[in-house]
Amino acid sequence: MRRGGHRRGRGVRDQARACQEDDRAGPGLGLPFAWLTADEAYGDNGKLREWLEETGISYVVAVARDTPVPAGAGKAIRADQFAAKVPGQGWQRMSCGPGSKGERLYDWALSPAGQGRHLLIRRSPASGELAFYLCWFPRAATLSDLVKVAGARWAIEECFQAAKNETALDHYQVRKHVAWYRHITLALAAQAWLAAAAARPPGTPPGSGPGESGRAREGPAACGQLPGPPGCCNRLITVGDGQVMTCLTMNEIRRMHAALCRPAHPTGHYLHWSAWRRRHQATARRCHCRRRRERGY
Repeated sequence: MRRGGHRRGRGVRDQARACQEDDRAGPGLGLPFAWLTADEAYGDNGKLREWLEETGISYVVAVARDTPVPAGAGKAIRADQFAAKVPGQGWQRMSCGPGSKGERLYDWALSPAGQGRHLLIRRSPASGELAFYLCWFPRAATLSDLVKVAGARWAIEECFQAAKNETALDHYQVRKHVAWYRHITLALAAQAWLAAAAARPPGTPPGSGPGESGRAREGPAACGQLPGPPGCCNRLITVGDGQVMTCLTMNEIRRMHAALCRPAHPTGHYLHWSAWRRRHQATARRCHCRRRRERGY
């Protein structure tokens, strides 16, 4: 068994090395993605950006606020200083994707940054906080395309964070590759099950009584008089008696699964508190939608 395990471990490592060599080989092998996005830790890496440009891969990577930007006459200024000079009509409010509380709306501005690159600036409508992205794209791309790529990183980070919180993806002390590989595979399989369960069309929510057997409805209509911005409350459902609650999340499914596998109380106890939590979460989300609507974003 030990020898077989070592052989399997070497096979996994050989596959990993082959993938790394393929990645370094360039576009001739047909890399399976057209865009790359990353945070500042990678965005400030000039060698990585140069490799992406040589390989022909478009990117939108976050960079520090002190990134130099051409200002004319051979001079350069910091990115945050450049953002202060953008006129009011230079900003466009766009969504970079749905978040946990609705569409993530920001103000965006785009400017050339030299050497075929562009500086994408994101500004929060609520706090005015700025974020900066360096962009490069060999093929034509619109501001909407760049904003969509910049917002994709949130979904990726959310996926990793959920795996760490719900399935203990990072709760392992790496000592041997085979054991690590088994742990990661099991954690990802558990997360896939949770994601599939959470993505099912909503039916009657847990905790519904005999008089609440009507099929739940999903969508902004569940918010009633508080529809909010588009997509703001698209994760709410309404049960037969008109009560509004959030859809089942991965966190709630994991919590209920753990409680019902080894119950210390009757099943109705856990279903009652699950419905209570989801009703209060729905109330908080609708209030958030109302505040956003009143503030105009």
